Amino acid sequence: SLRTLDEKEYDTSHRYTLIYRQDQLNFEGTDYNSFRILRGINISKQMSSYIVYTESSDIPISFENIKIYAKNNLNGKILAVECLHSIIEKRLQHTFKINFDKPIAPGEIFDISYSIVISNEMSFYDKNKDIQSISLIRIKQPISNLIFNICLDFEPRAVKVYSKNVSNELIQIDGAKINKYIPSNDLQKFYNIDWGNSIPYIIETNIAKPDCVQYLIEFIR
Repeated sequence: SLRTLDEKEYDTSHRYTLIYRQDQLNFEGTDYNSFRILRGINISKQMSSYIVYTESSDIPISFENIKIYAKNNLNGKILAVECLHSIIEKRLQHTFKINFDKPIAPGEIFDISYSIVISNEMSFYDKNKDIQSISLIRIKQPISNLIFNICLDFEPRAVKVYSKNVSNELIQIDGAKINKYIPSNDLQKFYNIDWGNSIPYIIETNIAKPDCVQYLIEFIR
């Protein structure tokens, strides 16, 4: 997921003040659930109509079988999502546009979020030890803050966080916190999933000015 030869996936127009990702993994089911928050400013000299995003999966799946719901956090409007390739072709990587409800002028801020559900993805996960990762290689402007969380339907016994640079060097970093998960803000409440009878826990990481191309979280049950 770190490599792409398609420059339409690169984002040089927006400077992100926040990239927030929260995976919500309930191993009683098989569907992968996650939500993202993207906040920033249009630093280009042109109007900006959309953000391009790429999502990777562990199993080949068609875009029409991925559920994405996006909204403008500033006014609550639902945003249109467009696939940039065949929606019926089964792929491991999907690129799509999240359209703003109105174009963003130069210097104007944006604050959007979206949820994603990939059917049957978690049937290929190891529920006792797994790694989730986020790639930042397509974002070409400095990022102010990265928050990368993982919610689980159990309390992990161990958590490790790594960064990976352009030389593919993996470096362990600190900063992860583990707590019982009680949604504490409007978006966590809005995108929360059904945890059944489980008590969910959250692994929280908060990285100021991330300068690596990828960050990974490993957890052990």
